[in-house]
Amino acid sequence: MHRNRNGLGLVEILAILAVIGITAAIAIPAIQAMREHSRKSTCFNNLKTIVDAMKNYEIKIGSFPPGRVGCGCGDREPCLDTEGKPLQAFQRQATNGFAMILPQLDAVPILKRLLSSPGSVYPPSKEAKDALIPDDDSRCMDDTTRGWLTPDIQSAMNERPAVFGCPSDKIPSSFPDRASYAMCMGTHGASMARRNVYDVKYRNDGAFIYHTTLSRNDFPDGLENTIFVGETVDGHLAATSNRWVVGVRLRDTLRSTELPINTFPLGDNATGDSAAAEDLRTIEGGGFASRHPHGANFGFGDGHASWLNDDIDFPVYQALSTRSGSETVPKFEEIP
Repeated sequence: MHRNRNGLGLVEILAILAVIGITAAIAIPAIQAMREHSRKSTCFNNLKTIVDAMKNYEIKIGSFPPGRVGCGCGDREPCLDTEGKPLQAFQRQATNGFAMILPQLDAVPILKRLLSSPGSVYPPSKEAKDALIPDDDSRCMDDTTRGWLTPDIQSAMNERPAVFGCPSDKIPSSFPDRASYAMCMGTHGASMARRNVYDVKYRNDGAFIYHTTLSRNDFPDGLENTIFVGETVDGHLAATSNRWVVGVRLRDTLRSTELPINTFPLGDNATGDSAAAEDLRTIEGGGFASRHPHGANFGFGDGHASWLNDDIDFPVYQALSTRSGSETVPKFEEIP
């Protein structure tokens, strides 16, 4: 007497599981690649929006926004008034170029709130010192900025427009004031800062420096050949801090091309020996980086964006970050 088997045998079950496993092994990487391509495209389009806003700002105002509106605690040019006296604290605010283009991004209400107190944001003050902003501690603090950090300003800093965030940059939601992009100061970075920090802040060779605005005539290399904005990562960490409305050399929204693309700080891997102490990655390396494989997106002064591989010829990469080096550079594809 024979019985009909309605169920599957062990061999059939194992065969089905094998097929499912093989299919998943093929499909999951493909799905992940598609998702990363989508994230990469969003980052790319955000950069185009940002540099296009900078271009429109220049058309309206006659110059591009400064990297940082105010000075640090410097006591020489350009941090002197017309009588040669050091600027007051409210003239040393850390408000950056991203804040200045908010009208071009249809975000005027946020800008009005940010600038509602004298010297905001982050003038020399106790709040700046507590926030680990080295250029803006209490050394040059005065009464002109007392009480600048109002609840409304703090709320405005936490309302970062979506265009300043890249979905590949996994900044925790508990840091709503952090960004995924920074303006390019030029080639002078941490090694120069050790010798002469003024040359990094005020005399750098890129598009965005402290307390100085540049016009299109200041870019003989051509706006299409000059990096304005690039990607950053981990803006919520101290070594790579990146507050979207704050300009601090080699950290918050102001970076250099002294190091190759995707050179990450050593962080917990840094040691106390002399070799590590000389490694720029153990301090504020201040370079550009992304979570996309093998490169990063960059926005240029004429309003276009390009993908640059992290193995790009280093002199070419640095040439793209200067405004008047007269270098000859190749053309790069716009498509990320």
